[in-house]
Amino acid sequence: MRLNAPLGDIVKYMRRHITIAPAHRGDTFTVMFEGGDPEKVQLVTNEIAQKFIDENLRYREDVLLKPQNIPWRS
Repeated sequence: MRLNAPLGDIVKYMRRHITIAPAHRGDTFTVMFEGGDPEKVQLVTNEIAQKFIDENLRYREDVLLKPQNIPWRS
């Protein structure tokens, strides 16, 4: 896909070429991105996986830091 393509087209392309699925063990998942440039595929896949990890950590922090979830606060 060309870099100067409209953003909407790039998003559609990426959505068609990204696969995210639960793995067979524990709380893990598999991220796959298909493309013609192996280096770009690796960068995109790593970035997507990192976003999942960051969002999961942010969610866990939000849940843990809610006042009703802190035992010593009433």
